[in-house]
Amino acid sequence: MAGATWNPDLYDGRHAFVWKLTDEVLSLLAAEPEERIIDLGCGTGHLTQRISERGAEVVGVDASETMVAKARAAYPGLRFVLADAARLDLGTDFDAVFSNAALHWMRDQQRVFERVHAHLRPKGRFVFEMGGAGNLAAVSEAVGLALREEGAPLAAIGEKNRYLSLNRACALLDRAGFEVATATLTERPTPLEGELGLRSWIEMFGGVWLQWVEAARREEFLARVEHHARPRLFREGRWIADYRRLRVQALRRD
Repeated sequence: MAGATWNPDLYDGRHAFVWKLTDEVLSLLAAEPEERIIDLGCGTGHLTQRISERGAEVVGVDASETMVAKARAAYPGLRFVLADAARLDLGTDFDAVFSNAALHWMRDQQRVFERVHAHLRPKGRFVFEMGGAGNLAAVSEAVGLALREEGAPLAAIGEKNRYLSLNRACALLDRAGFEVATATLTERPTPLEGELGLRSWIEMFGGVWLQWVEAARREEFLARVEHHARPRLFREGRWIADYRRLRVQALRRD
């Protein structure tokens, strides 16, 4: 699932949990007035705005042109930059870099961590939450079964995001020049909206899977995914996605 074409209206509508379930990671950031902070993978800018409300000078960064456009329209008083995180160049001496639900979409996480390090002042902090190892395993299994039934190639079935284990995340951060202060990996079962919640989630986040399904067969494919996923993920009239979240605070060593 690396890479995506983003629909900002669908993101803000049926998938607002991505930026709403963030009180704990924002508390870990603990933004202070006049701090300079980067919101990396800012999406439509809602968390950039929340950080700004703490009095920080914050810049939102995202690689999606459509997401950045909506963020700029929603929050014209804030700065948003269209950029690839692996090539980020906004200068140095930021107090913190924050990221929510974005790093697992980035192909070269080692390079991203190195670029984050380059932007921070000594002892500056990198606070993020992302999908952790095992994230959405049941969803991925159901999609994989449906793709096999479609005759999709093994490359499509094996495509997945870059979810990190605690050990792997700490190793990458250490190599990039960080000291990990806190790191947790927790289960977070997440309700999706109504009986169509799972297919809506796939339409939002599963473009790399759907590209292998002919348009005329998409409805049948989504019905197959639902069939395979229902025993584990459908409860009391709604879908519950099997999210696992990795939350980290790391400090630049030098």
